[in-house]
Amino acid sequence: MRGIILALAFTLVGSEKYDPEPDFSSSKIYLYNYEGLTLNGLPEPGLARAGLRLSCKVEISVLSQRNHLLKIRSPQLEEYNGIWPRDPFIRASKLTQMIASYLTKPFKFEYSNGRVGNIYAPEDTPITCINLVRGILNMLQITIKKSQNAYDLQEAGIGGVCLTRYVIQEDRRNNRVSITKTKDLNNCQDKVVKDIGMTYIRPCPSCPLKEKIVKGTAAFTYKLKYADSGTLITEAVSQQVYQISPFNEPTGVAVTEARQELTLVEVKNEHVSPPEIQLQNFGGLPYRFSPLLLQMPIQLIKTKNPEQRIVETLQQVIQDNQQELHGDAPYKFLELIQLCRVASPDTLESVFKQFSDKFHHRIWLLSGITMSGTIDSLKFLKLRIRNDDFKYIEALLTVSFALHLTKADGHTIAVAADLVTSSRLERIPMLRQIAYLGYASMVNRYCSLASSCPNEALQPLHDLAAEAASKGNEDDIVLALKAIDNAGEPASIKRIRKCLPVSSSGASNFPVHIQVKAVMAVRHIGLKDSRKVQDILLQIFVDHSLPPEVRMMACVVIFETGPALPPVITMANVILKETNMQVASFVYSHMKALSRIGFPRFYNV
Repeated sequence: MRGIILALAFTLVGSEKYDPEPDFSSSKIYLYNYEGLTLNGLPEPGLARAGLRLSCKVEISVLSQRNHLLKIRSPQLEEYNGIWPRDPFIRASKLTQMIASYLTKPFKFEYSNGRVGNIYAPEDTPITCINLVRGILNMLQITIKKSQNAYDLQEAGIGGVCLTRYVIQEDRRNNRVSITKTKDLNNCQDKVVKDIGMTYIRPCPSCPLKEKIVKGTAAFTYKLKYADSGTLITEAVSQQVYQISPFNEPTGVAVTEARQELTLVEVKNEHVSPPEIQLQNFGGLPYRFSPLLLQMPIQLIKTKNPEQRIVETLQQVIQDNQQELHGDAPYKFLELIQLCRVASPDTLESVFKQFSDKFHHRIWLLSGITMSGTIDSLKFLKLRIRNDDFKYIEALLTVSFALHLTKADGHTIAVAADLVTSSRLERIPMLRQIAYLGYASMVNRYCSLASSCPNEALQPLHDLAAEAASKGNEDDIVLALKAIDNAGEPASIKRIRKCLPVSSSGASNFPVHIQVKAVMAVRHIGLKDSRKVQDILLQIFVDHSLPPEVRMMACVVIFETGPALPPVITMANVILKETNMQVASFVYSHMKALSRIGFPRFYNV
């Protein structure tokens, strides 16, 4: 009888179910060693690489059922710039001191069932330090399916929501479990990515893409231990690799490699109290890009006195280029631009006052300020134009270049909108045209990646169109249509419809050239909402009562929107019964020319 009871006890113990989802006990502090390494360079060993390594101790404790406290101790940053793996890492004392003042403050994060939620930090914490914390907490992100040992899912992480494959191996005898997690960073529902300098490049959905320029993958290995208080992560190791192949090279031209290791070293029985300082919600795990304007990589500047450096650089540029253009002129001009990018508005104002009456100094300085493309430089130019400090040519050039080169965001859009509606521009027609067209292009850059554009950004263009229509000013109507075309936002279609013959009964009163401009004004809108634009223009194209010029332009714009096969067939059938030989000949010639283009976008033609 005793043997039966003993066997039954062993059976019950052997069949005891542990919850595999990692968790932390509320009465303990968990101390981990953390090391993270990022390297950029060529893939083969023995070649140059550059990177950073972060070493620290991480304390994790529980505040409530969902909220946890994270403390980083003794952070140490090391730099690498040499031949990999021969050269050693070098301690970055100043950089360590800079980030330690932020990283050693308490952080709070939500953690439940192995998944990381929102992250909280002091309000003044830089976004770079928040991203470092995200990288550490990303090691704790585990999604367990209790009924499966191998499965795929879309999992959130620091790189976005990407396809992830899990393989779980349990060791019941030793109360341990091993988890292998791999991420396909090319297959993401919501990928964290930022394209720089690509605003006016439009993707081609119908073009076959054999290979991606950037390919990435990540692998994680976890060791977990079953305990009475729950399942505990004892070790987590990850390796992430991005391969850059600009011309589809099999092994890639360059790689970015990231390695992380989180190892449990101690568990202390101790209660913790919530942090006394106020913490702000900075969102979840996905990486956030810093809003700061980065330096140009081809010309890095480090200075504590930008005004003095601007004056010195300007004097040297003038001295070297008095007779002929010096060989170092491009380099020095880039240095001047970079210095203007880091200069404050007061610095720009002070330097301009010093050289405003010196012709050559003034030209180089205004060129550098205009090319810098910062919100401070745009504010400076706006103030100069309002004060009538610029000559006619100076105003035309500075406004044109500034609106096209300034980084487009919510702050710069507001400054640019204030500039284009300035009363000073009303007195100079050419400057006003340049300003509105440049502002519209700026709106296009600002809204290029957004599904909808803020009304505040489009309002100056809509106000211009409404005022021009109410006054019957043909020049302003044309300007408004061109500007709306540059912006390319579907929200502006209502304003364009007032000048389209099919959409508005009063549009027929406009001259033919305005109707043509109205048709042309939907070209860039068609890149975002091609179906709506095609429906509008097909009505114009099939209407035989409209002027031939308007119908022919509708044909051109329809094909620019990349139509599917049904609209193309509709247009072909209309041409077969066309009585106007001018329209028929033009459309036939246009379709024939497009059919000879081998570009995938025109396959339907």
